[in-house]
Amino acid sequence: MRNPATTEIFEYWTGLCDGRLPPMRNEIDPVALRRFLPHLFIVANEADDQLTFRLAGTRLCELFGGEFRGMPFRTIWDLEENDRAQEVVMQILVHEKPAIADVVLNVAGTSIECEMLMMPLRSSETGSDRVLGALLPADGSFPVAARPASGLHLQDWGFVESDETDGLSVCGHDQPQLVQSGLLRRFLPASFFPQ
Repeated sequence: MRNPATTEIFEYWTGLCDGRLPPMRNEIDPVALRRFLPHLFIVANEADDQLTFRLAGTRLCELFGGEFRGMPFRTIWDLEENDRAQEVVMQILVHEKPAIADVVLNVAGTSIECEMLMMPLRSSETGSDRVLGALLPADGSFPVAARPASGLHLQDWGFVESDETDGLSVCGHDQPQLVQSGLLRRFLPASFFPQ
């Protein structure tokens, strides 16, 4: 995780988990995350596995030039990325694990490297059906003129877990790679993870 804000958001979510299932949606305290609200979003798994924005922060809406509440998750992705982005979210919900993705924001012919943190949430006791996400620039901040964006391109993604040694690990099969907070730059490809 290159952006310190991404690490703070992840640590807040991890604190709510406290070694158990992902937190309930109503456990998320907007006041605790107020500095990050413009960059946050919540996506819900609706009927027929359709992913829909339930909440989208103001910065996200500004970047893409529109309001996203009630819109399909695919709205922010390049056309060829729709299925792949949906599959990442479904893996997060099925495995109930947080993930981080390297994404590229396309703005007027310019590419901006970003990271998208996605963490499962539950609205009932039956399992995770929502994702709390954050879209942040990997280094620095979004340029003032960075809007409207034409879409996101997904490069790599991987599951992430906290570690007792105050680090983060990318979870694969048997041997996760340990990295210190703030240094997570490379991720295993999605195809590495069990279906």
